[in-house]
Amino acid sequence: MASITNESNGRRTIQFVGADGKRRSIRLGKVSKRVADAVKLHVEDLVACHRTGQPIPLATERWLEHASDQLHDRISAVGLTSPRVRRTLAAFIDDYIASRTDAKPGTKTVWSQSRRRLVEHFGGDCVMRSVTAADVSTFRQRLAESGLAEATIRRTLGHGKQFFGAAMKINVCAANPFVGIPCAVGANPDRAAFVSRESIQKLLEHCPNDDWRRLIVLARFGGLRTPSESLLLRWGDIDVARGRMRVTSPKTARHEDGGERWVPLFPELLPHLGDHARPRDAETHDFVIATYRGSAINLRTRLLKIMKRAGVEPWPKLWQNMRASRETELVESFPDHVVSAWIGHSVAIARKHYLQVTDAHFRLAAGMSQPSTPSDTAGDQHPSAVQIPVQCPPESAGKASQRRVVEPASPAQNGDLQTASTGCDQPTLWEVTPRGFEPRLPG
Repeated sequence: MASITNESNGRRTIQFVGADGKRRSIRLGKVSKRVADAVKLHVEDLVACHRTGQPIPLATERWLEHASDQLHDRISAVGLTSPRVRRTLAAFIDDYIASRTDAKPGTKTVWSQSRRRLVEHFGGDCVMRSVTAADVSTFRQRLAESGLAEATIRRTLGHGKQFFGAAMKINVCAANPFVGIPCAVGANPDRAAFVSRESIQKLLEHCPNDDWRRLIVLARFGGLRTPSESLLLRWGDIDVARGRMRVTSPKTARHEDGGERWVPLFPELLPHLGDHARPRDAETHDFVIATYRGSAINLRTRLLKIMKRAGVEPWPKLWQNMRASRETELVESFPDHVVSAWIGHSVAIARKHYLQVTDAHFRLAAGMSQPSTPSDTAGDQHPSAVQIPVQCPPESAGKASQRRVVEPASPAQNGDLQTASTGCDQPTLWEVTPRGFEPRLPG
């Protein structure tokens, strides 16, 4: 049993006999009798568990986790608990990022950006246990005042929640102050833009070399993630004979497909990736994009320079909107699950983040035009737009087969799903006698 000693100056001390038979003291300072009694009950639980080896009651464990550093130090000094681990924010995040050997370099780069914002606000020497939910609310407000996009703010808060969650697992902090703060990143329709083929043609005409032209067509007409997927594409991955190419995706490496998928070799890609476009000295292990491969290369900055030379107004999310524009085109002609398999994500993700409603859809609904793809927003024609006519070939050997044929559509066919049928054998006409089908009964 523990006891409370009241000193003449109003300070209180809890005394108990330890497992070694020696009397121990925990000084509380000037506190009320009610607070001293509550602490005494928890100390008695700790003493009993220390002697018997029983687990600490949940209420006492939670109280100990939220106890002040000063009180926790005094309790650990008498051997009732282990010393509290104190880690600063900057040092812990640095150690966490370094320990995540399973994370990709790009992921660690994004974590480092969130780490910089956290340290700038809270300070590198900030003890993680001292950060409260109110501090996080203030942090969110400061991020909004700095002009960051809502998606960037939520992503930063999500990383903060991840860092503090990892700290809780090793008892660096008792609670996660980011819990309850909205951090899920949603779609932002204000940053969605359909990239017309006319704009892409202008960019291709002002690209400095073939590598840049390939980067642009792979993003806009192949739907590849840039730079991760485009820079990993090799000449050996392109199968012209089968009309497809194998795409390696670091982002989906943990999925069932192992981060590989097959993408059609669309007609728009052939001039840049076909056999005639392959360099003579290229081996099967060489990358399609031979340059701009270093992590220090800023493709966004270089693309902005090309757009300026071409006289094209930059759109939000330069690379992602090109990829989204291609998916928006493809769903006009192919089922959702097929397009999602080619682009490399689920149908739900496509509908939430990629598919767009364009001006061409409104014109078509109003009967003002008959576009074959949303690209008509720019007023250009699309002789390479894919359409899927269903053809019924003539029967042979008593069985008929149906095939889905993908053909380039002519400008005159835009907006129509052509259905063609071939000639069929002339049916045989049977004469029916007046007496009917059944044989006549005798008598």
